[in-house]
Amino acid sequence: MQKIVSIKSKWFILTETSNGVELKPLDDSKAYEVKSIKRNTRTLLQNSALHKYCALVAEALNDAGFSVQRVMENIKKAEVEWTMLSVKEIIWRNFQIALLDKKSTTELETNEVSKVYRNIDYWLSTKVGIESIPFPSIENIGEKQ
Repeated sequence: MQKIVSIKSKWFILTETSNGVELKPLDDSKAYEVKSIKRNTRTLLQNSALHKYCALVAEALNDAGFSVQRVMENIKKAEVEWTMLSVKEIIWRNFQIALLDKKSTTELETNEVSKVYRNIDYWLSTKVGIESIPFPSIENIGEKQ
């Protein structure tokens, strides 16, 4: 799959390969066809069914006498694997708020990204026991992280 990305105000074609990622500078002399990719997002019927399911679960929990607090205690005990989004929401955002008092990553200035990263990396290595993970850069973008 190919994508066009901007890195340091220069445009590249990013190609995902079996060995990682390959970057090629865009050739200004060529014309490129850009296609919009439409994801198969949920249908209106699925959305309605999702809302109905949530309402049925809420009713069943209330009828059984389970408060939100009681259910949350059980959720906290559930073993769930990490995803990119959970790391961003749980780890990155909490460090960002504690260090910079900024809730959204869109508010970060360029030097603040590395400040949050350094603090997370230090915490992961000293408190959690995870070996240092280099922050992705143009120099290591194709390397396995």
